[in-house]
Amino acid sequence: RVAARSHVLVAVIWMCSGIHDGLASAGYIRPVASLLPYGFLLFAGTLAAGNVRRHLSRLQAAEVAADLLRKAHGVEVELAARHEDLSRALLQSMGDGVVVVDAAAVIQVWNPAMASIVGTGPEEACGRTLYDVLGSAGPSARGRLEAALEAALQGEITKMDDVPLRLDERVLQCTFSPHRVSADGEPTGAIALIRDVTENQQHEEILRRSEARFRTLAEGSPDAILAHWGQRIIYVNPAFLRMLGYRQ
Repeated sequence: RVAARSHVLVAVIWMCSGIHDGLASAGYIRPVASLLPYGFLLFAGTLAAGNVRRHLSRLQAAEVAADLLRKAHGVEVELAARHEDLSRALLQSMGDGVVVVDAAAVIQVWNPAMASIVGTGPEEACGRTLYDVLGSAGPSARGRLEAALEAALQGEITKMDDVPLRLDERVLQCTFSPHRVSADGEPTGAIALIRDVTENQQHEEILRRSEARFRTLAEGSPDAILAHWGQRIIYVNPAFLRMLGYRQ
């Protein structure tokens, strides 16, 4: 567009110069030899003004783009801060223990529930290995934790229901899942959800023992014994079967 405009202006200036020379030679007007330089100055000024306008337009566009980038960055920072606050609030409020470890099992995150389960605060736990803090009893328990971490680094989820804690006969349920923070999405560590299931297992053991005692007494009793749930029979002892001629 600039080249086309310059050619048009040059043609107009030369045409006006020719008309001026013709009129001057015919005696209608006096020659004004200085008109041609002024015409070139007018042409140069027009080009310069166009360049200035284009430069200003580009500056304005650059300022608008920079302002949009600043606003987008501000929104991104605000969203990241909100996400971090939400994640922190969830970690603080969860009833299960949450531990984040790197590939070497070094603890990065340790929530309050973990502090209640193990009795060790985040200041003491972070920076140490999970095996050291949990103090799992026996090499087999540590081997299972190491295998679960290795599986998480391979993208797998591992659940263990009976991991002993130290030597105090407490039992933990541990679920290891991959923790992905790298740009390529590869696991860089593991997130472990840990729950103290000692009481649950104790209750289950009490129930098993109670059922075993009942079965021993019922099986050896000469009296007929029937157990039911609503209208459904769930157990009869051998004496009941002998009396009524039924099979189990």
